[in-house]
Amino acid sequence: MPFSAVPFFLNRVLRIYPVYWLIASGTLLMVALYPTACAWKGEWCRESTALDWSGNLLTLPFEWYAADFRLVPPAWSVAVELICYASSGERWPEHGG
Repeated sequence: MPFSAVPFFLNRVLRIYPVYWLIASGTLLMVALYPTACAWKGEWCRESTALDWSGNLLTLPFEWYAADFRLVPPAWSVAVELICYASSGERWPEHGG
């Protein structure tokens, strides 16, 4: 079966984003319920822009926009993973099954 990029990327999106959004929602809930969370991670309570929120929603790499606010700090690695998928997808050879 030849490689098809659309199902591959759709699979990755469905594998990564629901869990990420669940963790991000839990983080927002924690920050809302526990004001002392800001003492632990100060950028959670600083003024943020729509670009900050978009970048967090889509897990964009910080290098793509001027931001230093990560709702889920370890998600930087997810951003790198997604960029690797996107940049290498066109170069994968087709293979038979």
